[in-house]
Amino acid sequence: MADLSQIPADATAQALVALHSAPLSLRGWWDFLLALAVIALIKFLEVLPHLVTAAGLAVMVLTILEKLIALGWIKNPKRHRKGKSDDLG
Repeated sequence: MADLSQIPADATAQALVALHSAPLSLRGWWDFLLALAVIALIKFLEVLPHLVTAAGLAVMVLTILEKLIALGWIKNPKRHRKGKSDDLG
């Protein structure tokens, strides 16, 4: 069985109760599904700080672009100029 020492005791206890209360024919499936769930949870917790960092970096880049557009250093092609008319005639 997978090493469950890294997850909280309450979650481990609940998983073991669910495993032992299952019928004998389903214990293999429960063991497999619980092992997959524990692995997925641990992998998610390992990746979570990197996801937060990437989201923060994306917000920072978008804020910098917004400020550069506001300062006029970067031209926004979607913004219409006040002096020009869209009419051809």
